[in-house]
Amino acid sequence: MQRTGTLEQFEQLVLAAVVAVPNGYAVSIHTQVEKFAGRSVKFGPVYSALNRMEGKGYVRSWRDPSIPQSAGRPKRYYKILPPGVSVLKDSLRTAARVLAQLKAAGFV
Repeated sequence: MQRTGTLEQFEQLVLAAVVAVPNGYAVSIHTQVEKFAGRSVKFGPVYSALNRMEGKGYVRSWRDPSIPQSAGRPKRYYKILPPGVSVLKDSLRTAARVLAQLKAAGFV
């Protein structure tokens, strides 16, 4: 059963990258995800996460035909939507609480 209103860790990285790269396209978002993750990430999971989050109403994508095409098709750009902002903030607050508890326990 799929939960709604929460983000998986990878979705959190991708959604945060959409925020960090305003009106970014998949390649620039992918680059930012790798910076956040601190490791190499394949393109497929980034595209899948973007499509999944668009289906959930967290991001919107569009193609701009006036911008030079890449591989024969216009680039697809992404922007976070208010529900995405809300779910990302909730996810970040949860991560902050977990980190605070782990620090208090001497783990971090």
